[in-house]
Amino acid sequence: MTIDDLVRILRNAYSDGEPESNQVRNVHLFAIRYADELSRISKEELMRRAQIGLSGPTEINQGLKLSNCVGLTNDAIRMLEEADR
Repeated sequence: MTIDDLVRILRNAYSDGEPESNQVRNVHLFAIRYADELSRISKEELMRRAQIGLSGPTEINQGLKLSNCVGLTNDAIRMLEEADR
């Protein structure tokens, strides 16, 4: 998966997350789901290219920390797959 793919998925997940509290949740879910891919790219570059209004890579990093101890439900995975389209 390329950084362009991740940018597109993140941007779609973020925009599907209105209101703002759901946007943050979606960014956390995105980071949990794509933790392996995110470990190989610059989170700062991802956030800059996705052009989303979060506090830098902080929300991504929180999701990455969660990825070590949680799993995603089928509903959460389905939501991210829909954002991938």
